[in-house]
Amino acid sequence: MNLKRKIVTKIFLVIFILYLLILIYNYYPQNESDAKEHKSVTFTADEFFYDWLRKSYDDFQGYDKYHEYKFKTLNPGDIAIIKDTISNIEIYNNKTSNWTKISFNGSKIYSSDTFAYSNEDWIPYRGDLLYMSNKTNPHFTIDGIITNELKIGDTVKISLHIIRIDDTYEHNNNTIHMKGEYPEEIFYIHPGGYGKRLDKEYIIKI
Repeated sequence: MNLKRKIVTKIFLVIFILYLLILIYNYYPQNESDAKEHKSVTFTADEFFYDWLRKSYDDFQGYDKYHEYKFKTLNPGDIAIIKDTISNIEIYNNKTSNWTKISFNGSKIYSSDTFAYSNEDWIPYRGDLLYMSNKTNPHFTIDGIITNELKIGDTVKISLHIIRIDDTYEHNNNTIHMKGEYPEEIFYIHPGGYGKRLDKEYIIKI
């Protein structure tokens, strides 16, 4: 009887020790990337685009054009939460696509007359958007027509997950390389370019 009890006790101890080892293994990170805690940071749309930096090179590392992207305060795995009030809505409806552009109030730090764009400088993507498109307000393009769901004056929340990218595409007989940090929800390489419109499920009215 005592022998049977000893065997049962030993089995229980072995199971208990294995259980503790499993708990310890799952609790402690196995590498540096697991150890780094991901964070969420809240921005206005204007703040988000000023936090996102871009650097461009011509004829670099075997590519005709080379673009690098990074954030001042975000790392891959982090989440950018954009909370802002819609200042304008534009609808684009044609035979090939239907989409909506929602704009937010932006600061006037840069203007199309004073912004100096140069290669090999880290510049806010906000400024790059302004230079490239001559737009003074930050904006997002949304797939589909969403005027039934949103209107000017609505405050919305947009959550974007930051990922690390390293990809190439062809445009006007140029090979263009993109590397760095980019929001997953709007990153997409396609023939002739990159980027995609946000799915409307990512725009939440608050």
